[in-house]
Amino acid sequence: HAKRMKDAAAEEAGKPIFKRIGGNKGAGVAEAAKQISEISGKCVMCERLADNMERYIYTILYMYKHEAEFPKLFAQSKGMCLKHYREALTLAPKHLSGDVLKQFVDTLVDLEVANFERLEKEVEWFTLKFDYKNEDKPWGNSRDAVKRGVNKLREQIID
Repeated sequence: HAKRMKDAAAEEAGKPIFKRIGGNKGAGVAEAAKQISEISGKCVMCERLADNMERYIYTILYMYKHEAEFPKLFAQSKGMCLKHYREALTLAPKHLSGDVLKQFVDTLVDLEVANFERLEKEVEWFTLKFDYKNEDKPWGNSRDAVKRGVNKLREQIID
């Protein structure tokens, strides 16, 4: 892979800048990025983690379909980070169908929307706590709302 990256870079370096970038809205840059993506996507650890995550999501989908209490427990959770939310939505049609698929997707979307709305309110209250009129009012769950909101947007698991 290193040789391919070096060869591709050397080939691009010899071209005039306009050709390197490409006359068609950066087609040359997009092609170079695609080649780098193909090379960088071959990590044993990343592939293993992705396989494990797909199995975890499959387990959630299986339990949602086959375990009577799981849909209710799932609906009471705080949802998923954006990365796993996206992956669950992608895998759901492969493992669920009909009413079960609709119920799962509706529940998951509702959880994510509710979680974002809750975080939005907590971040707003965090900012309002710096007004002297609110200094004696309780923080509630807003003390770490900014950190949790950033983690949610950064696709990391939050509480």
